[in-house]
Amino acid sequence: MEKRPMSIAVLAMAWQKNWENGVRDKFENQKLFPVPFTPKDVVSFAYSHQPFTPGPTLYHALVHEFGRSMVEEAIDELSLSFADQEGS
Repeated sequence: MEKRPMSIAVLAMAWQKNWENGVRDKFENQKLFPVPFTPKDVVSFAYSHQPFTPGPTLYHALVHEFGRSMVEEAIDELSLSFADQEGS
């Protein structure tokens, strides 16, 4: 039997059903934060929204897109600035 691709309407209905049947408190779905996909912006967002669980996944995506040295530089720079803010 040949598989046929799903239509957009079928995918939209499936997405809507999944959205409605999500976790009861819908905590994960309460807010969306548009963050520019740059090392500095993503790292800054992660530091300012603790606990931030998708860190490893985003780290690897940033390294893939921008290179390890650029990402590590953003982490070092922002970790120092957030440490200074907490110490004041």
